[in-house]
Amino acid sequence: RRPLVRVRIAGPRRGATLVLPESDHITDAVQRSGTYYERDLLDVIGSRATGGTFVDVGAHYGNHTTFFALECSADRVVSIEPHPSAYTGLLETVAENGLQDVVSTHRIAAHPEWRHVALTTLPWQPRHGSAVRSNSGRVGIAPASDPGDAPAAPLDEILDGVEEIRVVKVDVEGLSAQILASGRRLLQRDRPLIAAEAASTAERVALRLLLAPLGYREVGRYCWTATWLWEPAGVGP
Repeated sequence: RRPLVRVRIAGPRRGATLVLPESDHITDAVQRSGTYYERDLLDVIGSRATGGTFVDVGAHYGNHTTFFALECSADRVVSIEPHPSAYTGLLETVAENGLQDVVSTHRIAAHPEWRHVALTTLPWQPRHGSAVRSNSGRVGIAPASDPGDAPAAPLDEILDGVEEIRVVKVDVEGLSAQILASGRRLLQRDRPLIAAEAASTAERVALRLLLAPLGYREVGRYCWTATWLWEPAGVGP
C-alpha cells in the first residue's frame, strides 16, 4: 500500500481535502492545479444537477465524490470502488471532509455478469520530464473466480433501494457501456444525467447504442481521457 498525502484544494464555493497516493499522476495534477481533478466535467455537472442522489462508479480516492457532496448539494452520494488501496483513500477522504452522513461506500465492482473480478494495472506513459511514474487511475477489471480481488454485481443490484438518482458517473477503463447496461432499470426510472468515460470510438459507439434508444442525447466531451456527458432528451437547451 502506497503512502497517502493530504492535499488541500479550492472548489467553486468551498475548500476541501483530498487524501491521495503519494507521487502519483493524479495527485500531481491536483497539487499543481490546486483544485479538483477533471474540474471541467465537474463544473458542468454542478451546473446541471443539484440535490438527490449522485452515483460515483470508479470513485478512486474520492475526488468526484467530494465535489458531488460539497458542491452539488447532493442529499446522498453512493461511491463504488473495488480497489483496496483506492477504497482506503476514499474512506479517508470522506472522513477528512466530514461526509460520513452523506456518502455511502461500496468496495465492489459493477458489471452485468461477473461476480468476482481481478484488478489489473494498465499501461500508462508519464508526462515528458515528469518525475511521477505511476497513475493510480489506470486500473482495469477482468473476470475472476471466487474470491478474486473484489466482488462484483450489476449496478441495479448494487443500487437496489436507492432512489432519486440525479447523476451517474462511470470511470472504469473500457467498460462504461456494459456497466450502464447493468443499471438499465434505474436509468429508465430516474433519467439521471450520465457522465461516462469512452476513450475509443468503439466505446463511444457502444454508449450511443445503449443510451440513444433510452431517450438520451450526447451533449459534450470533457476531460483529458474522453468522458461524454449524456442527458435525457427534452432536458437542457
